[in-house]
Amino acid sequence: MLINLVFKDFLLVKKHLLFLFLFTIFLPIYVTSQLNVPNKGFIVFFTLVIMLEYGLYSQVSKIEDSSKGAAFICATPYTRKSFVESKYLFLLIVFMFVVVIQMITSFLVPAVADGITISNIGGTFLAVSIMFSILIPLQFKFGFDNIKIILYSFIILTPFIFPTIMRWFESHNFKFSFNLSLPYHAQLWIPYFLAVMIAFISVHLSIHIFSEKDL
Repeated sequence: MLINLVFKDFLLVKKHLLFLFLFTIFLPIYVTSQLNVPNKGFIVFFTLVIMLEYGLYSQVSKIEDSSKGAAFICATPYTRKSFVESKYLFLLIVFMFVVVIQMITSFLVPAVADGITISNIGGTFLAVSIMFSILIPLQFKFGFDNIKIILYSFIILTPFIFPTIMRWFESHNFKFSFNLSLPYHAQLWIPYFLAVMIAFISVHLSIHIFSEKDL
């Protein structure tokens, strides 16, 4: 039943999917060829993921909010728990889609491969997990209309702000480093573990909020 709800979300944005598929392929190729900054592969990959995740999620939320979709779905055998879980699964599938497309593209355009590393994917996955683990409970609590400005601000500002932040870190030789008594390869997987744990907590918080909400 859960996968049916995820499929429903993709159907809501089906008219955008072909454009987004092409966008996922050609934007990194173009930007990578034009951008001349350190870690440009990571910047392009991170920005692409954020734009697609927020763009698709906000569009689904907008359609469901305007059509009272949550109320109708929860009036069927689908539970509120399933409805909440489907939102997180939808975002995970979008993330995996971007990773797979970028991996395929990197074989054709080696410059794109700089952003597709275990470390970069893990860092992006963790950042996306934190953002949506905050955003989704807020949406269930206050409604899409009250938080949509946050969604649209992220979509619009991310391509401009994130590269600037990265350049500032590079110019000040600022690095995130921790002295952990773990093998290097084990440390690479820490962001994935943290992302899953944060999302797990957020799912349960969202379920609790949504279960008490009047539809």
